[in-house]
Amino acid sequence: METRYLNAGDGTRLHVHICRPARSPVGRVLLVHGLSEHAGRYHHLMDFYSRHRLEVFAPDLRGHGRSDGLRGDVPDYRLFLDDIDLLLDECNRSAPLPTVLHAHSMGGGIVANWLTQRHHSRVRAAVLTAPWFRLTKPVPGWKEYAFRLGARMLPTWRIPATPPIQDLTGDPDAVKRYLEDPLFHRTVSLRLAVAAYDAGLTALDAAAKCPLPVLALHSPDDKVTLAEGTSEFCNRVPQATFRLLPGLAHELHNETGWQELFGNVADWMLTNCETSVTL
Repeated sequence: METRYLNAGDGTRLHVHICRPARSPVGRVLLVHGLSEHAGRYHHLMDFYSRHRLEVFAPDLRGHGRSDGLRGDVPDYRLFLDDIDLLLDECNRSAPLPTVLHAHSMGGGIVANWLTQRHHSRVRAAVLTAPWFRLTKPVPGWKEYAFRLGARMLPTWRIPATPPIQDLTGDPDAVKRYLEDPLFHRTVSLRLAVAAYDAGLTALDAAAKCPLPVLALHSPDDKVTLAEGTSEFCNRVPQATFRLLPGLAHELHNETGWQELFGNVADWMLTNCETSVTL
């Protein structure tokens, strides 16, 4: 595992984690994490993909992890999409490879918006795990009004952002890592909370514009993001596969037995990279 910094167009430094396979890579994954966390929480998954001869680039989103920016904040949501463009350009400068996007939770909302708004020639397909289109617990109208008003008047005001740990994963080791992680922040700005909420709905409205194959995974028992929202998105995307996974929590990659599930995901990625390899 290696790390480096990239400079975004506005001068923000993005901390990027890179995992290269022992043998020549046959494809690349750009992995986008969720709200309040960082790409370091995905090292086990990055290593797993590398054993399938997939090279993985995973940024700490601006305002997250070791990237620059106020913790849990973004001045303009579109900067997230710009950062994906920057990272894809950087990947291709490294070595052109068929590339698949993989995104979780808020990262899924970011990637879904990128898929419906930006240029797609650099990407073959996308995997979305528990993406944020709708929240499992609807926001009451009075609270939504208060948040929107606050986001205009006090955009960087902090609000709690992390659900109970048992809603994220049932794996004791993952829980321990979560509780001991100094880079995991428990609050976000009002403007990011409102922007992420709106972005999920925007992606749903524009889903039919997504020209790429999408594999979406979600548990009906997810207590953070709503599986029905993901189903709605996939029903509108021309080339989408939706897998419902009962009995799992929000962080599918941190559930017991995740290796079998993500082995199938890696196979799907390789298929969409039009690659048949000996591992």
